[in-house]
Amino acid sequence: MSDNTNFNPDKLKPLIGETFTATDAEGGQVQVRLHEVEEDVIKGFDGESFIVDFQSEANAIALEGSYQVEHPEVGQIELLLSPSGETRCEAVVSRLKRNPENN
Repeated sequence: MSDNTNFNPDKLKPLIGETFTATDAEGGQVQVRLHEVEEDVIKGFDGESFIVDFQSEANAIALEGSYQVEHPEVGQIELLLSPSGETRCEAVVSRLKRNPENN
């Protein structure tokens, strides 16, 4: 996954309801709408964890796979999108905390 610090809950929550573009490995594009951002989903994890839930046309994301997800406000990031219903897909994002001394 790309290191995209703009792709975080604080930046994403104001974008709920907005459209993102998801591009698969073959270049096929799907428009997905940000539905929900759920924080701290991995209990006991010493870092940042959240779920990004998208809505789309029926079966637009029918198979789990790697997608470049893009929006002008947060840029582009590679996510593993998994179908979570006929019109929904989600990605679980987890990042370790950075040690400022080792940047």
